[in-house]
Amino acid sequence: MQAIVKALIYLPQHISATSILAQQARAHIEYRGYRLLGFVHSWEDTLSLLRARTATVIVFARAEHFEASFEPRIEFVGEDTINLMERGAPRKPRNERHSEGDSRNRRPRPTN
Repeated sequence: MQAIVKALIYLPQHISATSILAQQARAHIEYRGYRLLGFVHSWEDTLSLLRARTATVIVFARAEHFEASFEPRIEFVGEDTINLMERGAPRKPRNERHSEGDSRNRRPRPTN
C-alpha cells in the first residue's frame, strides 16, 4: 500500500483560490495523485503545516510565487551551472568570500 501524499497549494494573498493559477495547481495535484488539503496564503502557515506533518508537499502555481525572503531557501540547479560543469570549468561561487591572501583584497603598491 502506497502512502498518501498530502499537498497544499500556496497562493500569494492577491490570487484567488478560483483563479486559473489555482486550477492549474489543482490539476497538477490530481495528475500526481496527491490528496489536496487546501490553500495557504501565508508562508508562516505553510511552514507550520509542514512541521506538524499535516502536509508533505507544497505546490506553487508559479516559481515566482516562492519569494527570496522565504526560509528555508530552496534553489534549483540552473542551465548556467549545468553548462559550466559540462565544459569542465567549475568556478568559484559568486557569493564565496575571498581569502585575505587573495590579490583582489590587497592594496596596490605605491608607485615611485
